[in-house]
Amino acid sequence: MKFTNEELLQGIKDSDRAVLSFILTHIFPKVKSFLYKKGTQAEDNEDILMLSLEAIYTKIQNEPIVLANASFESYFTQICLNHWYKIIRRKKIHKRVTNQLPKVLKEEMQLDQYQIQQERFRLYEKKLHDLGDKCKQLLIYVLQLKLSGAEISKRLNISEGNVRKRKFDCKSKLIRLIKKDPLYQELCE
Repeated sequence: MKFTNEELLQGIKDSDRAVLSFILTHIFPKVKSFLYKKGTQAEDNEDILMLSLEAIYTKIQNEPIVLANASFESYFTQICLNHWYKIIRRKKIHKRVTNQLPKVLKEEMQLDQYQIQQERFRLYEKKLHDLGDKCKQLLIYVLQLKLSGAEISKRLNISEGNVRKRKFDCKSKLIRLIKKDPLYQELCE
């Protein structure tokens, strides 16, 4: 038996056994396989799937969901991906996961993750420019140009020991500025 988008959504809203059974037997396995390919852990898949189904149920109780240009399966898959990203952020392993992904999977990163990275970079750039000129210049040499302490010492005409101290102080100041910004808290969730 096949269901339309509207029938699936109405079935979830009404807790229709036939619809829920169809979702469990026909849609869950495909989404589970997709999530596994994206790097989810087997134990997380069931939680993600149930959280996503619950999210649809909760949303549809309050307002109608219209899937004009998408199938229920793609809508459900995207909700599952969003839940997976939230789990990653909560566990604070996002950086480890993205560093471990093969190059091919990195290229397939969802737009959502790309946007988060862009927001982080913009926050870093904004706070870097909020620093004083000397700190900004030193951190550009260290973080962006990857110059050694000796090279920086020559360019700024200060001792290498002073470069290390200033580098530590400027990095600390930059971190404090970033952590004070409300956007930082939002990006950490």
